[in-house]
Amino acid sequence: MNLKWTLECFQALDTLIDIITLSPVLITPNQDCQFELEVDASQFAIGAILWQRDPANTKKLRAVSYYSATLSPAEKNYKGFNYKLLGIIYALYHWSHLLRGTPVPILIWTNHCNLTYWYEPHKVGPHATTWQVKL
Repeated sequence: MNLKWTLECFQALDTLIDIITLSPVLITPNQDCQFELEVDASQFAIGAILWQRDPANTKKLRAVSYYSATLSPAEKNYKGFNYKLLGIIYALYHWSHLLRGTPVPILIWTNHCNLTYWYEPHKVGPHATTWQVKL
């Protein structure tokens, strides 16, 4: 197979590079702006995104960083609502160098309403009780 790299190939490559690099994939964190943490978890893994609002368009979220982790064999045995709380704890720990001491409260987004039990200690299990101390 004989491949010829023509002027059209160069132009196509330049166009692709421009499209991909037009806006940054990740932004530099701004300690004076609010961080938003989005966390999801399954019985196998945890995923999280650390966001900040675009100063030019406050409706647009921009990613600061991504995080994922596979659960250990012991963690895979936890109950469903514990996965979400564990995900929040892991994400907060992972980005603690950015999130500690921020002047604006951190918003945490998750899709599990069972985390409201966290406010009622008699309804949570031993894992969540221990994690309350960490938080």
